[in-house]
Amino acid sequence: MGLQEPSLVMPRACSVLFPVVHRAGMGDKLMVLFQNLPKGKRFRDVCVYNSAISGLASCRRYDDAWKV
Repeated sequence: MGLQEPSLVMPRACSVLFPVVHRAGMGDKLMVLFQNLPKGKRFRDVCVYNSAISGLASCRRYDDAWKV
């Protein structure tokens, strides 16, 4: 058994955080947050991707939304 670092970031928290960041008008920060999500399987959730795409599209960052 190897030691694993516990992650304080949960997929549900990201689904809530992305719209909050969008409402604050920080679309560039939203993209940075999305790119730095852990690569684990549980973060490949439709809710996480949907909230990121919706937040980016609402900030009129259509190219970044398409990348997601």
